Amino acid sequence: MRLVEESASQYESPWAAITSIAAKIGGTSETLRRWVRQRERDTSRRQGPSTTETERGCSVGLRQRNRSLRCPRVQRDDVLATQIESVWQTNMQVYGADKVWSQLKRERCTAVYRCSGYLFPVALTT
Repeated sequence: MRLVEESASQYESPWAAITSIAAKIGGTSETLRRWVRQRERDTSRRQGPSTTETERGCSVGLRQRNRSLRCPRVQRDDVLATQIESVWQTNMQVYGADKVWSQLKRERCTAVYRCSGYLFPVALTT
């Protein structure tokens, strides 16, 4: 990355410098470009999250707070956990995983799989 910065003036564009240097060091141009951009963010010459901010999990925390950014599996599990808890509460908290699964199938819950019944302790702790 320092090599790109030091030799950028010898090339007509930053991309030309990156392409030339990537070929010399045996890497791909795109990988080197990403490293250069990340270094620019780390040294505040470019906007965006620095390496330390990314490592702290700023984007992970954002996804946890904003349900619409969660992956579809997690969104489905959130809905399923609510259904599992509802079945468990309706049946006076005595149904085990097998009976919860059977009851969800009787209620035509299409998102439930055999292993989903084992989610019910998770639904109760959240």
